[in-house]
Amino acid sequence: MHNMAHYGFSPEGRDILMRAFPRAPTRESMSGRAILEGAVVQSEDMSTDEGTALSHQLSRVLGSHAYLSVPMLREVCRSAPSPWPAASGDRSRPGRSSYST
Repeated sequence: MHNMAHYGFSPEGRDILMRAFPRAPTRESMSGRAILEGAVVQSEDMSTDEGTALSHQLSRVLGSHAYLSVPMLREVCRSAPSPWPAASGDRSRPGRSSYST
């Protein structure tokens, strides 16, 4: 995994990210959990979630609490022009939604 965004982070928060990435996906971060599970993961209060050490540390430094991480595992495209289906189905699990072709 590579961190590509840190706009608005404090210098200490950016330093944590620069030291932590790149890295293989692990359960120590919310993004790693999302990739490993292949699903959206969330925490209502990262400051109390000890299971994800990196995200927990960032939460304390940045003063953020609720986290939502969405895996970006692949692009979906079609070979012919056609409209996308209406907003229905489970899009939290790649390959298991009406967007898959």
